[in-house]
Amino acid sequence: MKIDDRPVTRLEPSSGLRRENFTRISKNGFGDRYNGISHSMSYFQGKVYVGTSRCNLQMIAVNNPPSTAVWPVKCPENVYQLDRRAQIWCYDPTNPAGGWTNAYTAPWVTGSDGTEVPQDMGYRGQAIFQGTSDSAPTLYVCTWSPSKGPAPQLLRSQEGLHFERVGSLGSGDRSFNTFRTLYPFKGRLFTAPTGRTKGYGQADDCMAEATVYVTCDPLTQPWQAASPPSFNDPTNLTAFEMVEFNNHLYVGTVNATSGYQIWKTKAEGDPPYQWTQVLANGAYRGNLNEMPVSMTVFNNALYIGSGIQNGGYDKVYHIGPAGAELIRIYPDDTWDLIVGEARLTPHGYKYPLSDIGPGFDSLFNAHFWRSVVYEGWLYVSTYNWSIFLPYLSQQNWSNTFKKRIQKLGIHNIVQKWGGCDLWRTQDGVRWLPVSRNGLDNPYNYGIRTMVPTPHGLFLGTANTFGPEVCLRVSSGEWTYAPNPSSGTEVWLGVPPQQTPVVVKTEEPSQTVAELKEKYDVRMYEPLVDEYYDYSDFYSWGYWDAQTQTQKEACLNMMELLISLIPEKRGNIIDVACGKGATSRCLLKYYPPSAITGIDISDKLMDTCRQNAPGCEFVVMDATRMDFADASCDNMICVDGAGLFDTRERFLHEAFRVLKPGGRLILSDRLISKAAVKRLRSINWENYVRDLKEYDTLYQRAGFDNVQIYDVTPECLGGYTDRFSDFICRKFTTQAIDRDTFNNFMSFILSRTIIIRYYVFVSAQKPV
Repeated sequence: MKIDDRPVTRLEPSSGLRRENFTRISKNGFGDRYNGISHSMSYFQGKVYVGTSRCNLQMIAVNNPPSTAVWPVKCPENVYQLDRRAQIWCYDPTNPAGGWTNAYTAPWVTGSDGTEVPQDMGYRGQAIFQGTSDSAPTLYVCTWSPSKGPAPQLLRSQEGLHFERVGSLGSGDRSFNTFRTLYPFKGRLFTAPTGRTKGYGQADDCMAEATVYVTCDPLTQPWQAASPPSFNDPTNLTAFEMVEFNNHLYVGTVNATSGYQIWKTKAEGDPPYQWTQVLANGAYRGNLNEMPVSMTVFNNALYIGSGIQNGGYDKVYHIGPAGAELIRIYPDDTWDLIVGEARLTPHGYKYPLSDIGPGFDSLFNAHFWRSVVYEGWLYVSTYNWSIFLPYLSQQNWSNTFKKRIQKLGIHNIVQKWGGCDLWRTQDGVRWLPVSRNGLDNPYNYGIRTMVPTPHGLFLGTANTFGPEVCLRVSSGEWTYAPNPSSGTEVWLGVPPQQTPVVVKTEEPSQTVAELKEKYDVRMYEPLVDEYYDYSDFYSWGYWDAQTQTQKEACLNMMELLISLIPEKRGNIIDVACGKGATSRCLLKYYPPSAITGIDISDKLMDTCRQNAPGCEFVVMDATRMDFADASCDNMICVDGAGLFDTRERFLHEAFRVLKPGGRLILSDRLISKAAVKRLRSINWENYVRDLKEYDTLYQRAGFDNVQIYDVTPECLGGYTDRFSDFICRKFTTQAIDRDTFNNFMSFILSRTIIIRYYVFVSAQKPV
């Protein structure tokens, strides 16, 4: 019997936005495919305003470009003749038929060399702010200037129809060519320079100065330094992101030497203000967390998403590639790792509470680019660089990275991972993907803007692969062709009218077949096999004073569980039989013909038959057993019930299959509520508050004579102590590398923390 690929259904407490809730309301760069990025967005006076940047890949081609085999887009001989004037577009959600209107286009100005240049190439930040001379909240937009143009200025609009310029930003230093962040706090407006130009074709993206500037009125008052230069650390390159949290302004700096820093101030008195460092060294990951790309407050915690500049590989400082991380900081400035790489820090051992690795388990998600809260859910978008792979030169790649990419296959990578991700969570630790393919367009390599409104959640993408993209034809040669999927897009997510009670999850493990694949990999981990003395057990075992090895502990457990069956007669089903070691123990008491083992993984069946010859082994889902009613005398399940979808469904199914008087015997792990949220492999319905509620599950299923034995010290304590000793010995003898050591120690520590009870259970179906 083969398990099909039907989606696993799970109950959810409430509904967030899913892929089917999003509709594209603008494509192809608002009709001009040179509009590559929706770089800023705001909801102002009932309308949505989007600021673009233009000709991005064309300009990178003449500004210290990365090494490529071919350039991804077609460029004219003189790219400076392109119309690079940034635009602001407006949309009225109450009148969708009216479409998008161009609210502003940057003017042409005379450049420093006497040629005509656009005054602005992009609009990277927007804020709604009321200065002391503003009669009402006003829309402010910060600008990105070309190297030959004037210094960047603020744009200002009181009604969204007319925009005026409001002097220079920050210190007015002409070498600063772009500002990214505008943030109102305590009646003042804060900003920081993001980029610096060294001259013609020599712009730096995130290297300006790490100084925050402030003004109470952009229209009439000058900007003042709100922080000391570089926060008294010359390795800080710029102040990149800021947000209000816990009555402080939090600011994150770019630091290519040791990783980003997080600072905070109450902004009291006259500037410059007093600042306190909250976190350093890229949350102790180093410069792989080079910069804080997104900062959002959610459920009274500050979430910070990281990134590496230049889209995942810093070509100046030679950092990366690496997947992004997500941390959260609490009001007392303690912090947790949410998505990322487990590690030892001065604040203790940090493991990802979501059980998800860097980049949402993808090397190509180099930025957690934007984050926003909408209707009780936190949404996080990514910058995914996999679409650039076909064009990059492999000449400077490390052998390890080259082998990894060659093994996966560039075409397969683009097909499978091309396009940015969008994820959501209600609690910060249990994440669901909304889209993992750029909203069905692999050229949407990022979602740069997200704005919640009363009309839904608006998203703006980064898609600079136009108007013509380089494609490989059947002969293997490259040619340029029009790209109908190019140009920035805007999407609107609207909640469904009614939330279904049962939904299909969009997690990576959403199908039974995919769950099987992940399980197969874990079962055949060579290091784990060695620890278990190649016994093919996979339980934690029962440790008494005489137990010396994990194999002995597993045999102890099986003897104790089998002893809970008073009369060992008739047939028995071994549920979640793994590699057949548990079935092998049953052969001491049952003939082979009386034993049937079931497991979700077909790859384990041959091993099972070798371990327990003569027994029958079948691929089967424990919550949908293909056995007749009242056909089994006894049933045993070792450590599997908490992983089923769900434990309660399994108990009802076991009750159906057992004969009257038959017994269900199992070992089970009860984990904390927080852990249920952290571990993607655990269905949230499997959480139980205490042993009393756990007993109720059996009563509801119909069982009688339920006996629950708390064996937590004997099982959990012995296992974690012995396994950690084993891993430490392997590391000190250099049998494993640091990453492997960290991963296993993270696993051991997390299990020590999250397991509340380890129990043996005997339950009987009434006669």
